This record gives sequence, structure tokens and C-alpha cells, in this order.
Amino acid sequence: FDPDGDSLSYQLIVPLQARGEPVPKYLYPDEILPGSDNSLIINELTGDLIWNVPPTVGEFNVAIQINEYRDGFLLNSVIRDMQILVQDCDDKPPTIDVVDEICVIAGTTINIPVTVSDSDFGQKVRISASGGPIIQAISPARIEGSIDYEDSPLTVNFIWETTCEHITNNPYQVVFRGQDDSRNGETGNAVLKKLSIKVVGPPIEDLKAEITQDETVQLTWARPYDCEAAKRDFFLGFKIYRKINSNPFQIDSCRQGLEGKGYEVIKFLTRETLPDLYFYEDKNVDKSKVYCYRVLATFANRSSTGQPFNVVESLSSEEVCLQLNQDIPLITTVSVSDTDPTNGQI
Repeated sequence: FDPDGDSLSYQLIVPLQARGEPVPKYLYPDEILPGSDNSLIINELTGDLIWNVPPTVGEFNVAIQINEYRDGFLLNSVIRDMQILVQDCDDKPPTIDVVDEICVIAGTTINIPVTVSDSDFGQKVRISASGGPIIQAISPARIEGSIDYEDSPLTVNFIWETTCEHITNNPYQVVFRGQDDSRNGETGNAVLKKLSIKVVGPPIEDLKAEITQDETVQLTWARPYDCEAAKRDFFLGFKIYRKINSNPFQIDSCRQGLEGKGYEVIKFLTRETLPDLYFYEDKNVDKSKVYCYRVLATFANRSSTGQPFNVVESLSSEEVCLQLNQDIPLITTVSVSDTDPTNGQI
């Protein structure tokens, strides 16, 4: 988990025996007894490590390098070693039942049941969780229910009271670990299940557009905005989008921003207010065109010097469209004064 909201990628590397010194003649676990039924892969985007299947008992070691990117540039990397013990045992691992992914608007309380069960008679199970939501400085997530060994099946609730500070471009990951007590009642086989959570910024409400006396377009929307008081100056302001003619698409509750929708940004940051409303005035308009507007809120983390980075947009507002009054002369009657193939006049 990256607390700055940067992007992460994962890759397997040769473990190090000292700083900058790879282990000589190292073999990856699937290279020791290679075959079509022995593969070791890691998902470079999610970090899921899958070894399918260990062909022999033994003690193995792998190293995973996690790279951190911002705006496409590599910032730094960290290496994590993992020891894998493969043993010959007559036991089935538990199973975990939980949804794979959800998307919520900031301010929503997540309350999801998580059930771990084991098909082996008489075994008890327990469940734990790790991941970004659980280590948040503001309103961390928690598991409500027993964390000790209990009879199977065991159900607990994953609870997270999300806040505006949790809005991000990248989904959070929660990894649930279910374990049985097949080894002397103290430890046993385990299984992992991942839950992906996207927290998005709420849309602005009650967007309206009207033509002013000096023939400009004034936009207004509801004040206060739900996330304008976010801590650590996380809320930046509002971004104004405009398009010639309408695009009445259905808003996706998990998709922030307006990329690919045909709108252009005409104001990157505004927080102008009237007594009870936010507003923006578009003076660059033409009477011959139909203008359509959408407004989004923007958020960003701050550097030590207060500079914003990793800007995140909220869900889009509804669209408003209008056209300026075309108060120009129009010909309504024509009189023919002379009829002639070459010198006719009207």
C-alpha cells in the first residue's frame, strides 16, 4: 500500500545475499523441477503471487520488488523476501466467501460479511485482514467479530467508515487470511482472498446555468460541497468542463473524471462563491452554439512545501446546456421589384 496514492507494480527478482549481491546460481521455485504443471507467476498490477503447483516438499525463497511510480516516473523501489514451506500433509485448506470488489462514494460506511469455513471435520478456523484501509491514519477499517479459532463456519464483518480523505485514483486492497488449526490446534493451512475497494469523490449537486444581462453564462451549484472541509487541505477546488452540444451519458458510479467524453477544461481551479452558492462565469461564448457544462471537484495530496500532487477528480455532475438568445435581424418578407433573367431585383 502506498499512502501517497502513487501507482505500484510488482516483479519477481533474484534474492540478495547482501546489499547489491544477488544469490549466486539461484533458481526460481518453478525452475527446480520444471514442467507444464509447475509455474510461478506474479501479477504486476495487483501483486498476486501464484505458484501452481509445488511439485516437491522443501524450503523455498522468493524476492518481490515493488516499484512506485508517479506520473509515469519511477520514484523508488522496495524488496520483500518471502519464505515458502512446502510440506506433505493430508489436509484441505479453508475457503473464504467475500465479494471481490466494491465501489463507494466517500462518506459511505462499508459493512461486508466475511465467512471462512473448512470441510475437514472437527477443525476450527480463524480470520484476519491486512491492507491499506486498515492502516489509515484517519478512520481506519476494522474487523468486527472473533479473531480467535472458532467452529466452522465463522463469519465476521469488515467495517470501514470511509471519509473524503480516502478518495484516490487507485483501488485499495484488503487481503483476508483464513486459517485452520490442523497443526496441533495452534496453526495450520491458510488461504488468502482479496477485496478491492474504490473510494470516489461525491458529485456536486444542483448545477444550474443561466444567461446574464451582459450575455455571459453563469454556472451555480450547491454550497457547501460534501468534501470541501477535508483534512490536510485535500480539497483543491472545482474544475469546469464545457462541450459544444450535449453528451447525455449515464454516469458510472465508479468512474471519476470525463476522459473520452468530448469535454474540454475551461477552468482548472475555482472556488468562487455567492452567499449560498458556488459559481463560475463563462465569458467566452458565441450566440450560434449550444454549450453544455459539467463541474467536478478535485483533490490532491500535498508535498512538504504544500505543492499538490496525484490530483484526483470526483464523479461528474449532471450536464446542463443552453444557448444564448440569437437577437439578430432575420428577413421575413421579400418584394420583387424587377423580373429579368440577368437584371432582376428584389
